[in-house]
This record gives sequence, structure tokens and C-alpha cells, in this order.
Amino acid sequence: MNDDIVAKLQQYAGTNTAVTVGGNFPGAINATTYQGTVSQVDTDGGTVTIHNTVYNRDNDVSLDQIDFMTYPGGSIPSGGP
Repeated sequence: MNDDIVAKLQQYAGTNTAVTVGGNFPGAINATTYQGTVSQVDTDGGTVTIHNTVYNRDNDVSLDQIDFMTYPGGSIPSGGP
């Protein structure tokens, strides 16, 4: 789990600010990205809920499998994916 990504996700939780997270998630053949607002971060359960505002759908994403995150004004790791 990338502590920098978790801290940034917690910062944006509930703010209606769009972020993107990406990684190699279960069930996907290739790397996958999720875009939307951060609904909640569950560090005990190891997940973050990203709400896709286009399709009005929540995606629960494993914190351990997030490789990168982009947010307004930056990205982790620096420079993006």
C-alpha cells in the first residue's frame, strides 16, 4: 500500500474532486484505470470507493493494487503513469 496515495485519497474523500487511480486489478487482463470522486477510504479493509459520476456507479478498488494516482495539480508517482 502506497502511503502517499492513501493520504492523497483521504484528502480528497467526500470533496467532489475527480481523481484517477490505476493498476493491475483482479479480473482485468490489462492495467485498468478508475476515474471519479472518492467516496470513502477504508484502510482497515484495504479499499477505496471511487464513484464514477458519468455512469453513477461505485467501484471498490484495492489499495494494495493501485500503482498510480492523478489528481488536480499532480500525480503519484510524480510524472504520472
